[in-house]
Amino acid sequence: MPHVHAAAMLPAAIDRHGALGCVAPFGFARPRTRAACMFRPVCLVAALALAARGVYAQSDTTAASRTTRVGSYLSYSWIPHGKNGWELGGEFDAGKLGTPALHAVIEANWLQADVDRLDAAGAPIAGSFNDFSAGVALRYDFVHRNRLEPYAGVGVGAHFLGNDIRADTALHRDYRGTKVGGEAFAGLAWDITRDGRWAAYVELRRVEVETVPRTTTRLGAFLRI
Repeated sequence: MPHVHAAAMLPAAIDRHGALGCVAPFGFARPRTRAACMFRPVCLVAALALAARGVYAQSDTTAASRTTRVGSYLSYSWIPHGKNGWELGGEFDAGKLGTPALHAVIEANWLQADVDRLDAAGAPIAGSFNDFSAGVALRYDFVHRNRLEPYAGVGVGAHFLGNDIRADTALHRDYRGTKVGGEAFAGLAWDITRDGRWAAYVELRRVEVETVPRTTTRLGAFLRI
């Protein structure tokens, strides 16, 4: 039986499972339902993992052997009806799950942004809102070679919203409370040091959560342990 490369199976796998909309988490095509929104990021990572199956075994061994890491980051976010959306957070990689390529990650994040809405008279609404979130994620590292490591993942977390908008408005209620959200992300890490202990990364992330969905660009650094 002829050998078929895993990457060649990708289109068929995507079509068979109905995941052609997997780019939705990054804002190119919005799912029709909340269930579809949560499912399609999983399809995306599963399809990419299938295409990269076996590649991680060929990675550089020095940095790849360090399976735990801790880091922090700064992000800028594009939010519907929001502006000046900045985020600060940290992450802890709890280690590999069965394979060196698949990792469990614990994250904590703080978002601060200004309201970008008009009242009934057409005047800007004053105020800002914040979102403290904590969650878990699965990250798949495709390969580590020449000090570069592309990766992708999905996660879920709890979001605790607050604001300083006037208490007698509907917006004050909208930007409050606890909500559950999902996210999908992809990025590229680069080893700053030759031994791979310190690295920097750039990442694109889509967060789907009620009231404050957003697309985020992230710059960060981490230490491999």
